[in-house]
Amino acid sequence: MTKKRDDRAKKPAATYPAREPWTPVERTFLAVALFVALVLRLWHWHAMAPHPWFDFLGLDAKYYDEWAQRLLRDGWQGKTPYFMGPLYPHLLSIVYSIFGRSLDAVRVIQVVMSTGTVALIHLLGRQYGGRKLAMICSGAAALYAPFIYYSVSILYPTLTIFLATAILLLLHEAARRRALAWTAAAGLLLGVYALGRGNILLFAPAAFFWLISAWGDPFAPSRRRWRAGLPAGIALAAATVVAILPATIHNARTGDFAFLTTNGGLNFYIGNGPMATGGHQTPELYLDRADGSVETVVADLQKDVECRTEAEYAVGHPLSYTEVSSFWFRETMRWIRKDPGHFVSLLVMKTVHFWSTYEIPQIEHFGYFRRYSPPIAGPILGFGVVGPLALVGLFFSLRRPGRFALPILFVLFYSASIVLFFVLARYRLPVLPGLILLAGQAAIEIVDALRARRPLPAAAMIAGAVVLGVAMRANPYGVDESKGIAQILYRQGIVADALGDPREAIGHYRDALALKPEYDKAHLNLGVDLARVGDLEGAERHLRTAAEIDPQYSRAPYNLGLILEQQGRWDDARAAYARAVEIEPRYLIARVALADLAIQQNDLGVAAEQVRAVLDYDDRWETAQHDVARTRAAKIAAFLDGRAALADTGAGDCFVASETFRRAEVARLRDDVDGALGLLRTYFENGGACAEAYRSLGEILLLQSRDLAAAADAFQRAVTADGTLPGARLGLGLVAAMSGRADDAVRWLSEEARLDPKSPSPCLELGLVYERLLDDPDRAEVWFARYRERGGDPELLRGRRAYAAARRPDAS
Repeated sequence: MTKKRDDRAKKPAATYPAREPWTPVERTFLAVALFVALVLRLWHWHAMAPHPWFDFLGLDAKYYDEWAQRLLRDGWQGKTPYFMGPLYPHLLSIVYSIFGRSLDAVRVIQVVMSTGTVALIHLLGRQYGGRKLAMICSGAAALYAPFIYYSVSILYPTLTIFLATAILLLLHEAARRRALAWTAAAGLLLGVYALGRGNILLFAPAAFFWLISAWGDPFAPSRRRWRAGLPAGIALAAATVVAILPATIHNARTGDFAFLTTNGGLNFYIGNGPMATGGHQTPELYLDRADGSVETVVADLQKDVECRTEAEYAVGHPLSYTEVSSFWFRETMRWIRKDPGHFVSLLVMKTVHFWSTYEIPQIEHFGYFRRYSPPIAGPILGFGVVGPLALVGLFFSLRRPGRFALPILFVLFYSASIVLFFVLARYRLPVLPGLILLAGQAAIEIVDALRARRPLPAAAMIAGAVVLGVAMRANPYGVDESKGIAQILYRQGIVADALGDPREAIGHYRDALALKPEYDKAHLNLGVDLARVGDLEGAERHLRTAAEIDPQYSRAPYNLGLILEQQGRWDDARAAYARAVEIEPRYLIARVALADLAIQQNDLGVAAEQVRAVLDYDDRWETAQHDVARTRAAKIAAFLDGRAALADTGAGDCFVASETFRRAEVARLRDDVDGALGLLRTYFENGGACAEAYRSLGEILLLQSRDLAAAADAFQRAVTADGTLPGARLGLGLVAAMSGRADDAVRWLSEEARLDPKSPSPCLELGLVYERLLDDPDRAEVWFARYRERGGDPELLRGRRAYAAARRPDAS
């Protein structure tokens, strides 16, 4: 009996390579690997940092950054279900709460995490092949170029690589130790990973069955262990659910229940819809219309990353976030049922892309940015080396399928979760720990065969790796790398625009279009910048091209309208704005522009209609421009109310008769003081002399130029031209009050109050004169009461009185 116990005690040392004692050589090697990893990542950061685009975030990175800032500002209790995985933005918000919005602080943490992953991969190698495999794995992880590249990107990969390696480690140790605590830790990390990238959950069932089969011996999983391992499987599943539960509770609390996120349907469509190419592609809807035609709707991810706009346009009514996801899923299934062969061919294509050496870009372009960073330029350790060797290692591991079952299952199920949707370079990175493990095993097999003087097996393995490498470098689907580079050049143009250098931006947009002539957004931005530097003809050409490439691109006609306005082509500009509103009714700034031109053309009914649409807008979709549009719309609404009141008095002929005056009024509404003054000057030089124009001139000079003498002259001319015109005496009263002439102010303002008995404005100003200049609070209160009786805003009254009180000298 004692003898048998001794045999069992010795068995783990032979079965589990992780129990090999650490040697000085191994410790030194790991220390060097960690040091090299840290130096390479810091060197890469140093090389990239001087470029202006390095801190300029786009698409997903921008989304995460803005989300993190919103969490800091509004708290973690959001009002909508999670669209994307909440893990990374919440971690960013924690970093921001400690260090402020510091991208460098995030990068420091990620560099440390990426370096730490090297140590984890070393331990993973030890579990499966002892110190020899461990040193190969940690050396490869330290040098693997995409790991270096993404360590300073404001994106998920560094975190997910770290978590994936830790999950594999914990699962193996849980099975070996038969420890439920380790199992729970693995489950918690699996759930935490899912909070960032939900596709990991496709691996969860495989992890469950592997664990219950490998409970007690991770190198020899067997169905015979299911009963003993079932509690561990339950613990794994429970811990995973516990980690995910906060996101589920959050989503349920919003009233729009989703288990994790609401982007699954859209991502499924991007990868399998009719426009799918295997990578990330802008979604396009093809809608069958009653007349037999097919309408193409191209999504604008810059405007609406959730593509709710297009989904609601298709169904004709508002949708919740989960309903939007369901819509895109149904659309995908409709296309799959219509052409199942195309779906299968897409899966094959995406599988080829996944195993290709080309790093498929979206936000970041590894192939392009290598030129800026010496650590990843030139000959590097990349997928072209690891991928072929990993497949060779996978083939030879089939001789002992149980030994590498866990990393193989992870690679297969995780890669399937990517292929089912769409393939990007950074999405592939979490399987690299498993692939590095298999590649390291292949390298050991080759070296061992050579040492044993077995040249044929060694040659077969080397030849297999070479053939696989050539196959992975092949481009059977004709992927044009220049298209991805065009997107990067386009982003560099955006950066140059943000830095106020339109000429440099023009160069970047031209370079992007040289690679991708059908790039509608590059045409649009190039057109906008050409207008900024004075090339209106070129601007119009590129904006029209953008509209032709994508007829549903609402920004193209809007910006074209701005160019046409500069050329004085008012009818064409108005038609362009109307087209932008037709394409996107929620394009509020375009509605305001349309209202401006309607006013200029004396079509006040259309202007009022557009303003009402802006002020009544209460949709959930908001942009930064919407606040600007609402402010402008409120100003236009007040102007239109004034026009209506003026028309009631029988005045207003000047506005109706003179387009120049109407243009001046529009310029004034746009706060274009110089433009308004120039147009009024032209009006007067051409013989115009109406009271309205003089009053407008006085208001500009008083409120925006602060030229009291000139303003008084203009208001006096208005009174002389039409003694019944409302507003002119109000202006004279304001000039007198600002000049300290209280009696004149009272006279002019009292006349205005009698002339326009419905207007609250003269009552407010009279009250302020009595309170501030004449120190007569009783009389002031009389006028303030009349102001309120005439419908004046109490908040405005309080604000004006407080401002006036603050400006009075302190006699004490």
